[in-house]
Amino acid sequence: FTPALSADGPVVAFESVATNLIAGDTNAHGDIYLYEGPSGHVTRVSLALDGAEANGRSVLPALSADGSVVAFDSFASNLVGADTNDTRDIFVHDLLSGMTTRVSLSSGGVEANGVSTDAALSSSGDIVAFQSAATNLVEGDTNRKADIFVHDRRSGTTSRVSLASDGTEADRSSSRPVLSASGRFVAFRSSATNLVPGDTNDKADIFVHDRETGVTTRVSVDSDGIQVTGNSEGPLAMTGDGRVVAFQSFASDLVPDDAMEVRDTFVHDRLSGVTVRVSIGANGQEADRGSFNLAMSGTMPAVNIAGGPFLGGNVYANPDGTGFSETCPDGDGDGFCDSPFTMSRGNVDHFPLTASAP
Repeated sequence: FTPALSADGPVVAFESVATNLIAGDTNAHGDIYLYEGPSGHVTRVSLALDGAEANGRSVLPALSADGSVVAFDSFASNLVGADTNDTRDIFVHDLLSGMTTRVSLSSGGVEANGVSTDAALSSSGDIVAFQSAATNLVEGDTNRKADIFVHDRRSGTTSRVSLASDGTEADRSSSRPVLSASGRFVAFRSSATNLVPGDTNDKADIFVHDRETGVTTRVSVDSDGIQVTGNSEGPLAMTGDGRVVAFQSFASDLVPDDAMEVRDTFVHDRLSGVTVRVSIGANGQEADRGSFNLAMSGTMPAVNIAGGPFLGGNVYANPDGTGFSETCPDGDGDGFCDSPFTMSRGNVDHFPLTASAP
């Protein structure tokens, strides 16, 4: 179940209830395994420091970029010492050191008094984001809602990020965190109405919190920044630089001409503000049924211009110069577009040239 892939591909983490993947699997619980290609070696990582099997199920693995750090949820109480909270926690297993640690803790090392789940990792594996219903991970947690927390394994500090830009705590629950490569940006789903000004749609939205500036923004909006009338959902994905966020939504007003009233997949470019629907056919036709689950490459330029940025000529939908294209006018023959140019094919309307990447 729920596989996770390292950035360069050779390492896969997954959950399995199988008892014959390794010798000595007698705990009768789902475990987290690593598959290392091309050797084909399979290792169980949901183990205690002394190698003891987990006494509870482990689920939902996440991997660092190089596959050396694995985060996961576990119901087990014997993976670390002094685990007495009798609830689901977030653990990290470091393959280089062989250490398993619990990260759903306060900065002072106090264990969570509520369920923690849905771990996400930065590229290095040093930053872990997760959802928790605990009220004792940070001071001043009085909203009695599931929040998004970030634990820094280097410093041992835990902070809450499902907050408004002024630090106000969310008035409803948040879930489904994902991290940018550095761990600076955290995207998450929330039904809260007070994380950004003007949130009056009474729907679940997708937000991004900048851990460096403290600013929280909403990204489940149309290309004009207008809120939508349907719920937006996870799972989420984010490019390594935190610029582009992928999500799914039932909203029919994120893009023009969305008439099918099904769950679609969208990407939002935080730099240009443009939102695009990607769950469409090759000729631009709408999907007639819902879209589920998603994955994104580490970089995802909105459009790329063959031959370099802002050059006249064909503008392609794909960064490798394939896919549909349109011509950027170059009347004076200087090799550059005469003016800012808007793609006008299918569901990429309003994708400006200035949003393209070299």
